[in-house]
Amino acid sequence: MSNLISFIIGVASSLFATYILQIIGFFSKILPPKFRKSFDREYKNQKKALRSIRKDAKNSTTLRVIAMKGDTFSNPGAAGELHDLLINGPKIQKYLISNPNNPYVAQRAKELENQNLKMGIQNSIGCFEEIITKNSNIELRKHNEILRFRLIIFDNSLYLSFQSTDTPGRYSPMQRYIKTSSGYLALEAFFEDLWSKYK
Repeated sequence: MSNLISFIIGVASSLFATYILQIIGFFSKILPPKFRKSFDREYKNQKKALRSIRKDAKNSTTLRVIAMKGDTFSNPGAAGELHDLLINGPKIQKYLISNPNNPYVAQRAKELENQNLKMGIQNSIGCFEEIITKNSNIELRKHNEILRFRLIIFDNSLYLSFQSTDTPGRYSPMQRYIKTSSGYLALEAFFEDLWSKYK
């Protein structure tokens, strides 16, 4: 009898917990951003986040990016899934791309078994520079950092994706952070510090 009662209590507790989680999930969508957790969405990869990224871009006056190649924006071909933002996106754009001679590039090339990585960075920089000659509101700087993540920062949100040892950033999970979160504020400050460092 006691086992039956314990079982019934366990089932009831489980159902109650599920109900509470559903309520929390509902209110997390309607509460003001400052009351939500740091990142409000997570996507399987960059492709899954494209619609959200473009939506946020439309409501932003700035776009700031830290990446190794940045060809998601610079490449006019299939690899440039967000090339349209470089051309017709936010008015002010800042791109912080790895220096082709950054020692970390060689390490990353080994991890990905991609011996064309350095050339890919050089090509991406060339594409950026060509666009910059036509639009003075776009800036490009090159860093020498060891970075295991990429950042796409808008006025009110940012997107963060990690680079595992065997997976390019575009194929890694991507998180969206809202402006009022500590995550957004810390990563935005990180970008601005690096941007100032590589004048």
